[in-house]
Parts: sequence; C-alpha cells; structure tokens
Amino acid sequence: MSSTTRHSFARRAGLCAVAALAALTTACTTYKPRPYDERLAEFMRPWEELKRQKAQLWREGWEAQDFEFEGQGTVTVRHWELTGVPGDVYLTARVTYRNTTDHPVETAFVWLDVLDKEEHVVGSAAARMVNPMGYPFWPGHSYTTVISAYTNDVHLDPAGWSWTVACEAPLETDPGPKPVLVDHELEAARHQLATRSSWYRGAGYQGPPRYPAPYPGYVPSGPHVPGQTSWR
Repeated sequence: MSSTTRHSFARRAGLCAVAALAALTTACTTYKPRPYDERLAEFMRPWEELKRQKAQLWREGWEAQDFEFEGQGTVTVRHWELTGVPGDVYLTARVTYRNTTDHPVETAFVWLDVLDKEEHVVGSAAARMVNPMGYPFWPGHSYTTVISAYTNDVHLDPAGWSWTVACEAPLETDPGPKPVLVDHELEAARHQLATRSSWYRGAGYQGPPRYPAPYPGYVPSGPHVPGQTSWR
C-alpha cells in the first residue's frame, strides 16, 4: 500500500470517526422541558384572570337595575355575574319581568345582549316568559328566570365591555276573566289552622326533631365569603 493510499484511508477514517462522534453526541442529548412551575403558571394564568374578574363582578352584580320599556313592562336585573371556564365564558343574569302596563300581556320576550367597547352585540340570549298557571300576565304580575349569554371572550378586552337587556311583551287580545290570586276565605281558614296548631303546641308538641351536633364542641362555620371562598 502506497503512502498516498494510506494517507487517504486515514483521512477518511478520521472523518467517519468525527461523524460517528457527532451522531452519538446528538443521540445522547437529553430533552430538557421547561420547569414544571413555569408550565403550571402559564396554564393557570387565564384561570386566575377569570377568577379575579368573577370576584370583582360578583360584588358589583348584586345591585339591582330596572329597565323600563314603554308599553311593554319593566325588566329588573337582580344579579349578574360571569360563569364558565376560560374559552367558554357566559354572562349570567337573574331577570324579573313585571307587567307595569295597564293591560294584560300574552307573554314576555327578554333579551340579554353582551356588547363590545363600540356597543356592537357580540353575544345574545333570549328567554320567553310564560305564566306557568296558563293565564296572561295581568298588571302587577311578574316572572323570574335566569339567562346566560356567551361573551365571545369580549370580557378580556382591556378597553372594556358592557351588557344590556331588551323586552317585547305582545298585548293579549283575549285575556278572559282575571284570576283570583288571593282567596280571603282560604286565608281566614289558614289563620284558624295556625291558631289551632299553636294550641296543640302548647299542649305538649315540641316542634320538629332537632338532630345532635356531629361532635362535641361543633360550631357552624357560617356562610362563605362571596368571591373569596367560593367560585363558580
């Protein structure tokens, strides 16, 4: 074997050794994921933000608001809050329709609209309120229900968002006779029954049974603090 051939072989062998070493180094490199704390913090960030918003709006949402609709009636939003999970958040409101007109209405349609900063509707839901007793809503009658409207993540907009309600209550053309909601004779009979029940209690009735505490020294913890110890 000539010196030139030996030199070429040695050079090729060296290149192969370098390539093999590089491949071995790459294969032995261990994948290092991000620390668990960082990944957990990134995952929990939207949950914590929604949790904060829920707590803030939960406190503000207990102030009742009345919306007057001429010729239709009055809608009262008694409570509103954010519900759901990140990516699927709703504005949930407890609304009461009250017939404040001077005529009976057949039914009441109430809309809950979610608005962006430019007051464009981005989410909406409606409820049809029908008297469960079968007769129309006479003046003074009311009905309460819960409506949930999808926010389409507009609640995340730092520029702000808002909501509003709408109402339409068609006039009842054939209401029939107005029902009697309070029977005075029945109320008088109930009063007599209540008096007689008090007499029996005085003769030895001790009321409903009272169950013992779960353990000695048990003290009820009381209600949770809204927005701090209970989340929905």
